[in-house]
Amino acid sequence: MDAYCPHMGAHLAEGGVVKDSCIECPFHQWQIRGCDGEVTKIPYTDKIPSNAKGKSWHTFELAGMVLLWNDAEG
Repeated sequence: MDAYCPHMGAHLAEGGVVKDSCIECPFHQWQIRGCDGEVTKIPYTDKIPSNAKGKSWHTFELAGMVLLWNDAEG
């Protein structure tokens, strides 16, 4: 998935942690599922907006390398 939180754009590699198969944002503790970018938890509300989603990428491993296809048209 992209390295940035869909909430305020925080870089998830700078202080983010993995919790329950999700990446937790270091600022507001939003939890984003890595496989599809869905926000699974917002600590201060029970309702998650339908547009709260990060960009995820299909990847696979081959010969010890992680590969992904970046299509200019999405």
